[in-house]
Amino acid sequence: MNIVMTTSSFPRRSDDWAGVFVLSLARELVHRGHRVTVAAPHGPRLPRSEVVDGVEVIRFRYMLPEGLEALAYGKGMVTNIRRRPWLMCLVPFFLAAQIRVLRRLAPEADVVAAHWLFPQGMAARLGGVSPVVILHGSDVHLARGRAAGALARWILSGAQAVVANSTATADRARAVAPGARVGVIPMGVDVERFAPPEGAVERGSGAIPPRIVGVGRLVPLKGYRHLVEAMPKIRETFPGASLTLVGNGPEREGLERLAVTLGVEGAVTFAGEVPHNEVPGILYEHNLFVLPAVVTETGETEGLGTVMLEAMAARLPVAASDVGGIPDVVEHEVTGLLFSPGNPDTVGDAVIRLISDDGLRGRVVAEAGKRVRERFSWPVIAQKYEELFMHLIEQDRHT
Repeated sequence: MNIVMTTSSFPRRSDDWAGVFVLSLARELVHRGHRVTVAAPHGPRLPRSEVVDGVEVIRFRYMLPEGLEALAYGKGMVTNIRRRPWLMCLVPFFLAAQIRVLRRLAPEADVVAAHWLFPQGMAARLGGVSPVVILHGSDVHLARGRAAGALARWILSGAQAVVANSTATADRARAVAPGARVGVIPMGVDVERFAPPEGAVERGSGAIPPRIVGVGRLVPLKGYRHLVEAMPKIRETFPGASLTLVGNGPEREGLERLAVTLGVEGAVTFAGEVPHNEVPGILYEHNLFVLPAVVTETGETEGLGTVMLEAMAARLPVAASDVGGIPDVVEHEVTGLLFSPGNPDTVGDAVIRLISDDGLRGRVVAEAGKRVRERFSWPVIAQKYEELFMHLIEQDRHT
């Protein structure tokens, strides 16, 4: 099977976070015997084409000189445009370049998969391609408003299939495009890569002192403010408790000031951005993972939370908000604890309970590790995509 994937985000080097799940899925499909070509944006000092772990990567140029190719990567297209509005001028050139490369690659492809509704799904449709549109959550959030909603409906109505990364994302897509047939296949996790090294202490066997970690962009929807606000309560019960936040974003300065105001600055570490290949080691250094995501004023929330899958694979107990796609991963009191979002008391109560209850902690760690391997490992996820693609090809043969 010849598969073409188009994306606005893809790793630029081995330690890059950008679109790492796109590479992981493509790589696993290659391992299953398929040819996969990824069309991704070019950027400064990047090769025009290369082969990464058996995946053919074509990086399309959309602006000259290459120093102006600043629309993608970094914090993502939407954030890049918000920070530098002039980048919006590059969008037509980006779309045109993506359409050109798709028109060149699509005739030889059995399946074209477009990661994100905008701009990849849009580019495919404008290029006359009926793609499999893969929704990641943030793209559906962009379909607010009459014009964006109409455009989203046009894209989805012409898709060969629509796949969402979680039940919540699928529900939001159906709300935007009533009648759309949306399946759910989550993104996965490299279970072997995140498994604790041989001889590591079992995370369910003890959590004292509590070493809490959160990994992700420091943006409002992650809700880290409520985790920092919960630290005084947590430290009343466990004075040695500490928190490490891995990632950067517009909330960082405010969170740092908040930690000082609450008198917990010595217990909260802001690690900043780290290479993705260093995340397993950071997880091993901690014994509890927390994701206090919220629904923002504009309705944006966590699409799935793949970092939770990484934490589960690393055998960390997980506590997270009951919002968005998180319940697809965390089953309350089975694979972790869920708490009501936006309230530091509920965050603190969940953390204290996980730390205090050795039996509960051991059970959720064991079940989470089993479930991640059985339902969310990349071989399992790639097989689901393979079955979908083969079904679509067979359908085409009979029409």
